[in-house]
Amino acid sequence: MTGTLRLVRRRLGLGCGPRQAWVRRTAPHLAAEAVDDGVHGAWRPDRIARGGTGVTVAVLRRDTDGRRCVVKLPRSAEGMAALCRQDQVFADLHSDVRLAGWPGMPPRCLGRGEVAGQAYWVEDALPGTPVTRVTLRGPGVLPAATRLVAGLHARTGARCPLTERLARSHVEDRIRRVAAHPAAGGTHAAVLNRLGAEVTTALTGRTTRTCWIHGDFWPGNLLADRDTVTGVVDWDRAGPAELPLHDLLHLHVLARRMQTGAELGDLVVRCLHGGVAATVGVPAGQVDGWFDGVPERIAVLLYWLRHVSLFIDSEGHGDNPRWLRANVERVLGHV
Repeated sequence: MTGTLRLVRRRLGLGCGPRQAWVRRTAPHLAAEAVDDGVHGAWRPDRIARGGTGVTVAVLRRDTDGRRCVVKLPRSAEGMAALCRQDQVFADLHSDVRLAGWPGMPPRCLGRGEVAGQAYWVEDALPGTPVTRVTLRGPGVLPAATRLVAGLHARTGARCPLTERLARSHVEDRIRRVAAHPAAGGTHAAVLNRLGAEVTTALTGRTTRTCWIHGDFWPGNLLADRDTVTGVVDWDRAGPAELPLHDLLHLHVLARRMQTGAELGDLVVRCLHGGVAATVGVPAGQVDGWFDGVPERIAVLLYWLRHVSLFIDSEGHGDNPRWLRANVERVLGHV
């Protein structure tokens, strides 16, 4: 079998029967060991899926009372790093008194360890079902998600004057990460340098709100019950001292991507040349509030830069010529 065929089979989840069978047998024992609440009953898998960050996710339900939990098992070094980052985010957010009572709190880690050389994490399962393209047709999910994440931003935010050093902290490392990739740093090196200088100059001297952000706040990471958002998952991209616009733009750009099939890069280019409000279908006044005084072009470039710098080294992104053409080269050719 060629290397290309092996890669295709791995991405499609083909040839994974033995591993899935092992997860199906093992996950219930891990759940029973981690959930120490005095209730007896067998744990049974509801669903086993391969997550996009190199993590296998098993959702289990206890037959006596219906309690649910999630067992996560990294399949790669990238998946392991993501779960370790998320573990620290959970600890930070659950210890932050400002978030007491916020309805979007992440689940609690119930246990972690290693079995047969395989690391694992067990988390409480949040209520609700994943948001889909069909769910987004309703009028309430996007406004509810916007209000929910705005609560995170408001509770953890503070006004922050951006010195040149702080402005660079939002730009330089991300420019370097993108420039290090052959698809971006070769013919587009001069564009990246110009972009970095433009964004840094525009941010320096401004006072804006910084706060905790989820960092990958798109509909696929939301759980909902009808028009009520009941939970947010996959917190490994979260971080403090960031700009709220990252969550708010990502939510609406990715919602539009799900609804239309357009690539993220195409939507970013439309935002740059036709305006964010027209591209994502949100009133201009609301968009202005997301940006908190940051010029719209700079906000869009900041958002795109953070997003591609996080994913350009990830499996399925940085090694995927189609993703690179559609989301990196496409934008760099239009800035």
